[in-house]
Amino acid sequence: MWNIRSLAAGAAVTAAAALLTGFAPAAPPAGDVCRLVDKAQMSRIIGKPVALAEAAADDGGPYCNYGVSDDGPFIRVSQLNGDWGQMVGELSDEAQETVADLGAAAVWTPDDYALLVRARNGKILRVSLDDDDKSLRSGDLKGVAVDIAKAALKSLGG
Repeated sequence: MWNIRSLAAGAAVTAAAALLTGFAPAAPPAGDVCRLVDKAQMSRIIGKPVALAEAAADDGGPYCNYGVSDDGPFIRVSQLNGDWGQMVGELSDEAQETVADLGAAAVWTPDDYALLVRARNGKILRVSLDDDDKSLRSGDLKGVAVDIAKAALKSLGG
């Protein structure tokens, strides 16, 4: 039969071992894009409280829709499945701006308010904004998208 003293001692040893080994929180589970940038982080980035963060997936991969209210503005962060070169190639008809110092590569498409980012670990993210988002941070949509991508990349480790 276990006594309380031995259980407490075991818990203390486990806690000490975690501290000594440099315990770090685990990366978000695969497919849970809403955990890459939580509602509190998103609120700080966009300067408005985020009321909802809903995870879903489609053929392109998992994504998270964030909303300030049921009526918007809305932001989508997607973790895409596919080939980076092909995705950038599909943007060839759109205006593009290369974004320096963000992951391994990043492209902003100002006409559709989207940022495509390849993380150093190979994962591909897309931050999509819409016209309603022009109310965020004085209309600096590119800056908003870059800051969201930085937060997501930090969570991905890439």
